[in-house]
Amino acid sequence: MQKYLSIFLIAYKNHHVYLTDILGMNIIFVLRVVVIITLYRAIFEMSGGASVGGYSLEQISWALIITQAIVTSKPRTTNDISTDIKTGKIVAYLLNPVSYVWFKFFQGFSQFLANIIPGLLIGAIVGTVFLGFPNTSITGFFASLVLIIGGMFVTFFGYMLIGLCSFFMEDSEALRWIYSKLDMVFGGNMLPLPFFPIWLQTFAFFSPFAASGYTAGLMFIGFDAQKFVLYLGIQMVWICVYILGCLGLYELARKRLVVNGG
Repeated sequence: MQKYLSIFLIAYKNHHVYLTDILGMNIIFVLRVVVIITLYRAIFEMSGGASVGGYSLEQISWALIITQAIVTSKPRTTNDISTDIKTGKIVAYLLNPVSYVWFKFFQGFSQFLANIIPGLLIGAIVGTVFLGFPNTSITGFFASLVLIIGGMFVTFFGYMLIGLCSFFMEDSEALRWIYSKLDMVFGGNMLPLPFFPIWLQTFAFFSPFAASGYTAGLMFIGFDAQKFVLYLGIQMVWICVYILGCLGLYELARKRLVVNGG
């Protein structure tokens, strides 16, 4: 465990060297949030209603802020793994005393954490300016925090699974593009899930996409014990599925891997 902790801390420190990258990422984050919240407000004003699908403007906007914080903070896991495989760097990783999957997790998750902490703080400021102070509770805050952490796991291992497909295909970019678009639509990244028909909402909430962050935002502004248990359970299922998928796919690839050269 000490080896993995060292990997995590080293990657965390190295990531903070590139402060301009973190700054640029948060500028993009703020612009996205401002534009989309403005669009949401216009939709609510045109509909003439105080809520859509049982959710107020504040609820879906805070859900968006948390979702966007996770989306913009995630490391480029798929691309990194694909590059390791294409360039042959994977051979060096195979010689490490730690599993490649867990090495990339602790390395990448430290970057994820380094990005999302300032992202959430900036998001809270932007949200308060545009929406007013959030009507949350201590329970809602901590429930949301638990779901944010779970959402980070779902997001990371979901994209890692796509990246590991590079062992079996020349380029996994097409899969990553498809997955990211599904994430955008069914993860509440752009369009609020309450705008969807009920049957499509049901699919979205049971998919890994809403579990990657949107449900955390809903709990932040409107805590519901039953929904929290449901959302957390869905997250745990997808985390287990993705981790087992990553480990199984890597073991299968490692046995089939052929390295030419000396």
